[in-house]
Amino acid sequence: NIEDLKGKRIAVGAQNSGVEVNARSLLNGFGITYKDVKVDYLGYAEAADALKGGKLDAAFLTSGLPNSSLMELQQGFDLQLVSINPDKVKAIAKDQAYFLPM
Repeated sequence: NIEDLKGKRIAVGAQNSGVEVNARSLLNGFGITYKDVKVDYLGYAEAADALKGGKLDAAFLTSGLPNSSLMELQQGFDLQLVSINPDKVKAIAKDQAYFLPM
């Protein structure tokens, strides 16, 4: 879960990108700041390579599906997707209207 990311090295997308804004908003919604994690500003392909190479513990890959980087990553890699409780998304969405629970 997202709370498990504390102290971990994570890719949050390119600096000031939509992925990075989403990552920061989600982390903040769970009471986690960039001071609580080791942040790498990596795009999709770079994050996938870093995950495969063991240089990252997690990555935010905000995208529609299918995503070629994710599809490639799941080949021969123990990829785990983290779902977010819809009630938590509703709480985050109060301040970030672009989040919608599914």
